[in-house]
Amino acid sequence: MLVEPDLDRRELAAALDRHHGLAPLALRFVPAGETAWCYRLTDRHGGRWFLKLSRPAAVDPDPAEAALVLADALAEQGLPVPRPRPTPSGQPWCWLAGLRLAVFELVDGEPLDDRALADPGMAGRVARLVAAIHAATPAPAVPVPSVERFEVAADELGRRLAALDPNAGAAADGLAAEALALVWPRRRALLDLVGRVQDLGAAAGARAQERVLCHGDLIGDNLLMDRAGRLWVVDWDAARLAPRELDLALFTGPGFGRFLAAYEADAGPCDLDPDLVAFVLLRRNLDDLADWLGAVLDGDRPESQRRADLHGVGWCLSRRPELEARIGRTRRLLAGRRRTS
Repeated sequence: MLVEPDLDRRELAAALDRHHGLAPLALRFVPAGETAWCYRLTDRHGGRWFLKLSRPAAVDPDPAEAALVLADALAEQGLPVPRPRPTPSGQPWCWLAGLRLAVFELVDGEPLDDRALADPGMAGRVARLVAAIHAATPAPAVPVPSVERFEVAADELGRRLAALDPNAGAAADGLAAEALALVWPRRRALLDLVGRVQDLGAAAGARAQERVLCHGDLIGDNLLMDRAGRLWVVDWDAARLAPRELDLALFTGPGFGRFLAAYEADAGPCDLDPDLVAFVLLRRNLDDLADWLGAVLDGDRPESQRRADLHGVGWCLSRRPELEARIGRTRRLLAGRRRTS
């Protein structure tokens, strides 16, 4: 979140001391993320921690808890995953003013931007890290948060569009009016896209698929490089057992051939499904659009946050040509690999 929650920092400090044994020396709000409020904490012993406050509705309770347990198990095996700090009673989080408060060891680093991810050397490092995550599939003796079911949040997007419908007497002023002007002219195209993605998902679900541990949200914001040059993977809330395309699709682009070669050097040869790549990319775009549109229409959120969410809506709408180009390039790349194999 970009704006700090309406929360007394003294209450936050007291909760950290009471539930996690951390007496704060310094607390700094970090304006980042879309579903949680983030802080950096330095405790009185010099320890440095990362805090996430989230509403219960943002992530289902069981998958949210499983994500923390999974992160701990992966860190135990040596993967570069920040270890969560449970309460002394072993609970993965505590409660504060109706919000979940989770504490993680701090990765003192920066997210990878598009320029870094385009560098062949960095892309190779990331590819090998993705291979290591997928290879960990049988290792953690803990439940993975969820299993890929190839579903599309069609109902959610439909509700967002209905809330904008000028023919239903929906009030449209301020940011809602801007969202209406931006989204409504593309309503038919969006509904057609939903149908296409549902067809791709149904076809994928009907095929036998190898499933591996996938992070589910391997974007630059969740790939951090620390000051020592080590790569870390953060935010495991979207982790699931899924075809490897769920992670690999996010790296498709001009350098995907090199990325895939580096991945296969560790993971072994893999025969990717271009329809699954298309499904992952297009579904993600629709899901992001529905989430951001809902956030814009949420009058309880601060104006500056809703303005940023509206920018996200426009970004999703503008990406369709780029996504179709990526899907086309990936189809040609995979077809060429099959001809030469």
